[in-house]
Amino acid sequence: MFIPGYPPAPFPLSRHLPPLGDGIAAAYGEKHSAPGDLVIDPFGQSPHAALELARAGRRALLVNNNPVLRLALLAAVDPVPSKTLRAALTRLADTTIVKTRLEDYARGLYRSTCPDCGKAVDVDYYVWEKEALAEKFYHCSSCGEDKTRPADQADIALAARYAPEGQRGPHYYWALDRIAPPDDPDRQLATDALEAYTARALHAIFTLTYKAGTLTLNPSERRALDLLLLMAYDEGTSLDGSRPRTLKPHTRFYEKNLWLTLERLAADGAFQGEAATGLSTVSISDLLSRPDPAVALFEGTMRDLAASGLIPPKSIPFMITALPRPNAVLWILTAIWAAWLWGQEAAKPLKKFMSRRRYDWAWHEQALRAGVSASHKLLTKGSRFVALLPEAEPGFVGAALTAADASNFSLIHYAMRAEPGEAQFTLRPDQLTVEPPAKLTTAMRLRAESAAVEVIRQRGEPVRWATISGAAFVAFAQEHLLRAAVEESASDPLDMITEAIEAGCVNSPQLAHMGVEEAEADSPRAGRWWLAEPEGAADPLADRVEREVAHALADTPAGRDPDTTTLERHLCAEFPGLLTPGSAYFRRCLESYGEEKDGVWRFRPEDDPMARAQDYERISTELKALGQRLGYEVKTGAVDIYWNDAEAEAASFRFIISDTAAVGRYVLPPPPTRARQVMVIPGGRAGLVQYKLGRDPHLREAVEGGGWLFLKFRHIRRLLEKSNLDRAAFLSALGLDPIVDQGSEQLPLL
Repeated sequence: MFIPGYPPAPFPLSRHLPPLGDGIAAAYGEKHSAPGDLVIDPFGQSPHAALELARAGRRALLVNNNPVLRLALLAAVDPVPSKTLRAALTRLADTTIVKTRLEDYARGLYRSTCPDCGKAVDVDYYVWEKEALAEKFYHCSSCGEDKTRPADQADIALAARYAPEGQRGPHYYWALDRIAPPDDPDRQLATDALEAYTARALHAIFTLTYKAGTLTLNPSERRALDLLLLMAYDEGTSLDGSRPRTLKPHTRFYEKNLWLTLERLAADGAFQGEAATGLSTVSISDLLSRPDPAVALFEGTMRDLAASGLIPPKSIPFMITALPRPNAVLWILTAIWAAWLWGQEAAKPLKKFMSRRRYDWAWHEQALRAGVSASHKLLTKGSRFVALLPEAEPGFVGAALTAADASNFSLIHYAMRAEPGEAQFTLRPDQLTVEPPAKLTTAMRLRAESAAVEVIRQRGEPVRWATISGAAFVAFAQEHLLRAAVEESASDPLDMITEAIEAGCVNSPQLAHMGVEEAEADSPRAGRWWLAEPEGAADPLADRVEREVAHALADTPAGRDPDTTTLERHLCAEFPGLLTPGSAYFRRCLESYGEEKDGVWRFRPEDDPMARAQDYERISTELKALGQRLGYEVKTGAVDIYWNDAEAEAASFRFIISDTAAVGRYVLPPPPTRARQVMVIPGGRAGLVQYKLGRDPHLREAVEGGGWLFLKFRHIRRLLEKSNLDRAAFLSALGLDPIVDQGSEQLPLL
């Protein structure tokens, strides 16, 4: 089953790294290891796994060959005390530059005036738009409030001082020369990378870094100052959001006051919330020689660790890791930051990433394979290797499973979900001799097609290409076809495998491409995929998930109301493997039936099963009364209510009352009559119905083709209150009840 995590706590540089949820590693560790075991994270992308395992009594070894990331990870595992951070920053603040205290000088870089009171202020950040200074945000102590105001001419002149008429000052060339001297072949690449910084940010970074280098500090103070500088380097970029994809700033970006940033980090303790009381960070020798729970960091790759002889072969019972994605921006930035912090020699191992322009999935598969293969050498027989992909997409899933299968691992358990894409794979080391099919490509095409048909039938609804691709890769891994593909096409196996999946599915007579614009019809990744002959498919997964969420809320024992993650874990246990629902849809269902208070969920009062049953009976009675009042002959069927016109040959209206958004069982079969089809639902379920229609083109086509209307419970009550309502007014009123009550989404007839 898929194991959801709690929202992760931030740590230095966490916006660039896999967002691994809290509690996932602990759950897997409890299942596959014992207290005192040595557990390894072979790719060391997040501190969460190591911390959780150590808290649970394991000895955790975090492997990472990037010195900048190690500094950030160590800050999460073994936080620098606030007292040390503040002391280091005070030492830096007290240095002088041009006969001015450094703190005053650094504040002056972002000094402005409040236009409302005329007092001097320190700007928290400036907003740039299309390479022009536009706004400033600051706190005015005189006015006693936070403010956003347009940048004035003095602000513009201050910013221009650090790059007069496009010229580049000494701070820029210090930043550039520190990375790549004039004769360095990577000089132009470094120049391009510095576009991520404004001229003022580079000036501040140069000043802070240079003055920090003049200080004589003890090791703990030096580590504290290095950490603060690293955070200034990251916060000083013009790149916003999580995992920036390019070093080019957006047309609108923020320029932060770096001195205020350092002050806040020092005051907050720079991510001190992670470490557990009593948990220690130790040397590798101490970790290996003592049974006490602790965390150690290995400076190198997994291949380096396997070759070092520190750990005997076939001795590790469990490994768990968040696999890295291709991340050129982070790799380039860490090369720059290493040079700024420690000089060119420290940056040399990282500079290779600056010259590589393309990091495709085929390249990434080979990089992952090197680490996974080295891990195999240390794992004991019957051990487990858990690979977590918090940001899964088809290429990433393919690269991960291909690397694992080619490294002699067997796929034991798997779970994947979308919205957002996530995957979790449990692997076992093996030494199987696999005999590949005589015609490997043909076999892969046929297996991809059958895997796609199977997963669509199981889900009972159109699926995205990511689900089809994931199903094919899982099938290939289970049958070791990926291993065979690597042996047959050593240079580019992933491309060959991907082409086989597309060839097997895109032209399959068993599959239909739906919900895609004509311009994207040739792209399998657009729209969704459904069965050409859907007979025999399961009930729509979305409806089954909705019912299970409602049951989970109803079955909660009194006084034991669950939190979001507890409910989500229950749901994932009910729908394992490729049926695991996405977190976004789960949340939609939860919000449709429940309400959150103090971190736990309860039924909304109106959705309590007893209250809803009474509501159902009342609406049925009101609907019959309304039909009789309008002069229709009212008849009741097994699940529906008919309004018949005595003068017509067929029923005029067919109403189905549903207290859920699981409408597929009603609208997907052909209507039994030519009557106007009306689905009557609670208002609280309307948003969930709309969401389902947006994600399921098969359901949407059935609604549109059947001429279905949606009517909310409350609208029936309003109609009954209208004393002058007649048949014509009722027909008009049907079109006035939107399925949702928000702007352009008001679709009365779908």
